[in-house]
Amino acid sequence: MDGPKNKTCKISCTDNLVVALQDLEQGETVECEGEIFRIRERVGAKHKFAATDLKIGDSVYMYGVLVGETTRAITKGELVNTRNLAHRSAEYSSSHSPIQWNGPCVNSWQGQTFMGFDRGDGSFGTANYWLVIPMVFCENGNVEIMRNSMVQALGLAKRSQYERFAEELAESYAQDENPEAVTLAEQPMDSQSPVFPNLDGVKFLTHGLGCGETRGISNELCGLLAGYACNPNVAGITVLSLGCQHAQVSILEREISQRSPNFKKPLLVFEQQKYASEREMMEQAIRQTFAGLAQANRLRRAATPLSKLSLGMECGASDGFSGISANPAIGRVADLTVALGGKVILSEFPELCGVEQEIVNRCMNRETGDRFIEIMRNYEERVKEAGS
Repeated sequence: MDGPKNKTCKISCTDNLVVALQDLEQGETVECEGEIFRIRERVGAKHKFAATDLKIGDSVYMYGVLVGETTRAITKGELVNTRNLAHRSAEYSSSHSPIQWNGPCVNSWQGQTFMGFDRGDGSFGTANYWLVIPMVFCENGNVEIMRNSMVQALGLAKRSQYERFAEELAESYAQDENPEAVTLAEQPMDSQSPVFPNLDGVKFLTHGLGCGETRGISNELCGLLAGYACNPNVAGITVLSLGCQHAQVSILEREISQRSPNFKKPLLVFEQQKYASEREMMEQAIRQTFAGLAQANRLRRAATPLSKLSLGMECGASDGFSGISANPAIGRVADLTVALGGKVILSEFPELCGVEQEIVNRCMNRETGDRFIEIMRNYEERVKEAGS
């Protein structure tokens, strides 16, 4: 569609901000939903201008929700940004005013499948990874030893253009040649042929927790690691434990059981203080992990109903357009997935600050809404404690 209507967008009828879809120059006249606006100053693409005259202290709305309060009077058509707007969000409570969700028609998707990995506990993955995780930061070094020992041997190593560049510089030096003649090639990374082609990779995770903090934080760590272990894209897990740390393997096992009562993946646990030496533990850890990888490599994809699909949503470097372009598209995918019986997970809670009541109203029941509020208020308290 051509013409001035393409230049602006008002997202909700209750908004008093208008989004510039392209650069708007001072004095330019634009139309939005039948109303004419004269632009008071240059408004760059993605930025917003006032849809009406605003007094100091007025509430400002976008997406139909409160986003700020004016710090001075703003004229209709004037740019609105941090120089004249302060952040403000609506209060929220556990009062449950459910929004009626009408799922989209999915008749054309019925019977469609994806090629998934059956994990034996009711979950199905779209990838096939092995995890190596430490229960405590004391084992980070051993995780790195396993990484350095196994990645190359398994054919998972990828040489970047910078590694090749450094090697060529070293070779030039060894042959007493001019290193200035060596140039950085614009080529993709080299990769090897993997030993286990049905394995998407091995993820070696490290962290700085597990001991030296409160037991509550260690318990939360175990819950986080259990979440990784239960992820449908994970085929098996190697766990390195020191033994005396707060984050005990028994807590991890309990957290896994709470998330997946029928958990059937290989869980290989190596507790250093039960071995005569670190060398003995590492030998067993590498040997048994290799055997686990061979087992995971024998897994095959199979046609799986879309009702078994789980999608994870994550913030992707938001800008001023993502809320009116990418987010609605992802939201449509989420609606289709849920209507087909699948699951959608929104993992980044900071993205929900300011729209808490909207989420509460979308919860299935008051108990779920209360749980969400508890999570958000706990997060807010931690942010304040950190001085952020």
